[in-house]
Amino acid sequence: MKVLYDHRAAEISTHPAARAWHQLHTGRGPVAIEAVKFPNWKKSTTSTYRLRGCASGPVIAKRCRAAKLAVERRVYLDVLGSLGMDLPYCYGYTADQDGVSAWLFLEQVSGTRYSEDNPRHRSIASSWLARMHLATNRLALASILPAVTLERYRRLFDFSLAAFIRCCARHDLENDVRVAVTSALRMLERLAPHWSTIEELWAQTPRCLVHGDFIAKNALIDESGEEPRIRVLDWEASGWGCPAEDLAGLDIRVYADHAGALWQDFGEERLQLLADIGAALRAVAFLKVYSGVVPERIVHVVDDIAGHARELEAAEERLGFLS
Repeated sequence: MKVLYDHRAAEISTHPAARAWHQLHTGRGPVAIEAVKFPNWKKSTTSTYRLRGCASGPVIAKRCRAAKLAVERRVYLDVLGSLGMDLPYCYGYTADQDGVSAWLFLEQVSGTRYSEDNPRHRSIASSWLARMHLATNRLALASILPAVTLERYRRLFDFSLAAFIRCCARHDLENDVRVAVTSALRMLERLAPHWSTIEELWAQTPRCLVHGDFIAKNALIDESGEEPRIRVLDWEASGWGCPAEDLAGLDIRVYADHAGALWQDFGEERLQLLADIGAALRAVAFLKVYSGVVPERIVHVVDDIAGHARELEAAEERLGFLS
C-alpha cells in the first residue's frame, strides 16, 4: 500500500477523497490517505482509499460511477441498516463534482477472513444470511434493487463459454493455461443441457435480498467481543431474487433452523439442491470474470480458472449432472 499523503503534507486536503469526505461535515479531515491496490490482471473502474485520522478508526472510501454505487448505498443506508442487521458502519455518500461518479465511506472492519472450510465460520454465516434473507423477504424491495434472475447467470455462462472457445483456438497458449481453459470449457459444456432443470427449481423459490458475492474476501469473522459476529462487505453485486448463490457453501441445517419460515413449503432436501445449484452458478460467475482477462494476462489467473473449474465439476457431481 502506498501512502499518497501524510500529516505533514499540506496538499492532503486537495486529494479527491479528502474533498469528498469533507462534504459529510464530520469536522475532522484525514491525516493520511492510502490507495488500496487491485491485482495487476484486473482492470477496475473503482478507486478505493483508506483514510486515517478522520474517525475513531480507518475509513474505507470507494469511488466509482454513481450508478454502480447506488445498490450498495441503498443496502447500507436504506435496507439493512433500518433492520438492525450488523454491518460495517456507513458514514455516508457524496456525489462527485463531475456529476457522474460518487463516493461511499465505510468503517474499516477487522477479523479473520471467512472460510467455508471452517465449520464455526459456516455456522455463523449460515445463521446471519438466514436472518437477512427472512427479514428482507417481507419487504417490498423489487422496485429499488436489481433483479437477480437465472437469465443473469445464463448471460455469464454464454460469455464464458464463447470466451473459452476462442481461447482454446489460440496456438500460443502455455500448456498449463491450455489445460485449465480446456477443463473449464468442458465443465461449462456439461452444464449446458441442464438449464431447464435449474429453471424449474428456481421458479419455485422465495425472493429476498441477495448478497451475490458471499465469498472469503467479502466477510470477516470478528471474535473480539463476547459473541462472535460476521461482518459482511461489498454489496455492489446484490439484488432482489432467488438467493441460490448465497446458499453455496453454507451449513443448510443451520440456515434452515433460522430461516425455516421462508422455506417451509420448500423442504430441506430441495434447499440443499438449490445450494448446490448456487455453487455451480457461483463457479460460472467466477469463470466469467477470468474468461474476460486478455490473453497476455491470463497466465496470472490460470490457477483461479483451474480452481473454479474444479468447483463447477464438484457441484455437477453432487447434482448428478455427470451421470
